[in-house]
Amino acid sequence: MIGEAVDGEEAVAEVERLRPDIVILDIRMPRLDGIAATAQIKARWPEIRVIAHSLAEELSENALAAGADAFVPKGAPAEALLEALCSHEAR
Repeated sequence: MIGEAVDGEEAVAEVERLRPDIVILDIRMPRLDGIAATAQIKARWPEIRVIAHSLAEELSENALAAGADAFVPKGAPAEALLEALCSHEAR
């Protein structure tokens, strides 16, 4: 299943509805940011891989601390995102 959300609250609701294997979140989102959304997703569904994909590289450690399995900056080579999506290793 593929879903899309306009903010963090909707992202969490879509994860509940769709139960995907992987979620890609931006860190800067309205209403509920990607860090808080990551924490909620990982608390409820720890088996779901969360990839933080954002221009906010200065917040990468915060995203990882919230439970993101990987952080890939926007603008990184496509291979970096593909590697994060396919990796089954912990951070």
